[in-house]
Amino acid sequence: MERPHHRNRAGALISTLIFAAISVTMVGAVGMIMVSHASRTRTEAHYVSALYLAEQALHHELKWIEGDPFNPNRAHQKTPLPGQPGPLVVNLPYGSFEVAVTNLEGDGPWVAGHPIRLEATGTSRGVSRTIEAKAYPDSVIGPVLAVDQFTLFARRSVAISGSGSKAVGIVGTNGTYSATKGSAAVAGTLLFCGVNPSVSGSNVYKETSHRSFPTVDDIVKDKFGSWAWIKANNNNDQIKRFKASNGVLSNTVLAGFKKTSTTMTNMTFHVSGELYNMNPLDKPMSQGGTRYCTQNQGLYNKLVLVFPPGDYYFENWGLTYDYKAILVDNANGPVRIWIGGNSSSNDSWQSPTFLTNPSDPGSFRVYYGKNKTLTVSGTAAMPGLFYGVHNGSSSAIVATGGTVITGAIFGERITISSSSGQATTVGYPANANLGLSGDPGCRMVMRGGWREIGSVGSAFADGTSY
Repeated sequence: MERPHHRNRAGALISTLIFAAISVTMVGAVGMIMVSHASRTRTEAHYVSALYLAEQALHHELKWIEGDPFNPNRAHQKTPLPGQPGPLVVNLPYGSFEVAVTNLEGDGPWVAGHPIRLEATGTSRGVSRTIEAKAYPDSVIGPVLAVDQFTLFARRSVAISGSGSKAVGIVGTNGTYSATKGSAAVAGTLLFCGVNPSVSGSNVYKETSHRSFPTVDDIVKDKFGSWAWIKANNNNDQIKRFKASNGVLSNTVLAGFKKTSTTMTNMTFHVSGELYNMNPLDKPMSQGGTRYCTQNQGLYNKLVLVFPPGDYYFENWGLTYDYKAILVDNANGPVRIWIGGNSSSNDSWQSPTFLTNPSDPGSFRVYYGKNKTLTVSGTAAMPGLFYGVHNGSSSAIVATGGTVITGAIFGERITISSSSGQATTVGYPANANLGLSGDPGCRMVMRGGWREIGSVGSAFADGTSY
């Protein structure tokens, strides 16, 4: 008689129970892994979202500043001065951001038109990340983007009259435009900013908002503190003349002007010991000249005043076209002429002007800060920049008489005119940029300095910080 198989059945049951226990454990482990992975995914998503919000905050603040870039009370300051807004906080359905600005060093309020440090915090589902970035003003005069390199820009009006008048490059206005030849007077782009175009053409475009530019008063205040400072601390006493008739730049002497010599006219141009430059290299190119000359003009057989690098201040400027000429030594540094004061007279620039480095016309500038009219005429060769943005109702710059300006004009009212047989031209220089370091900027360009700040340990869920 055989014994029952109880022991075999018991062994099978134990094996089944062990397998079931292992299966349950494995299923639980898989479930835990899945839950952990989902949690990690959510956490990383919140980290990414927080960074995205912080980045958006930076761009939001820059765009806000660019809407009125020279307004000292527009930016959201981390440490605001009286009248300035503090940090901006924006709450969104799934998070929030906070953004504020400081000066580049991070220890005080940002000054409009200068380099800027931005700090932004993005928060998503309780996860916060803070980043900082640095941005620098893009010159309003010669910005990096070619589409913003204006040959002419007038806040109130541009007028181009006469069949020989033209502007080569980009012409912009916040106001009106009129021309004998319509849009064809512009060999380039005609841009209406915040106003409807008054002419048609394939080169006519429109922007929705006005462009912002600092006034000459704004620039003077930023660079010198006041007009009174530049009047007292100018470089007028450094104006020179040639010592010998061969017109060698290394052989010059002081012309005898003083810091208080703030009038430049036909009479005051004459200085003791003056002599005519007889260097044949300075004859017009049409006569074999190769140095300080253009096709039809040169420094040859002219009385010459030499302006070394520096800042010069005048309250009256009135030189006619005859035997006088100006040599700007921009090869050794920028030369800036500031015309200001409350004189009741208009001003004129007719004397031929030449640069020691003609490939860099942006380093020679005339800032016209009077509420009057500056006229550039007399077929004068005129490289450089004329900047006359002014809040006064009578401020204007006129180019006429066949003058050729290789550079740009910024102002309230700009007129280019030509009589019969003349060809007055203003053209942005080819292969050159008129901007200089330190120029005020209407747009800010982020350049370096991006980093995450205020984090403890690693910044990201995978243990990295960048």
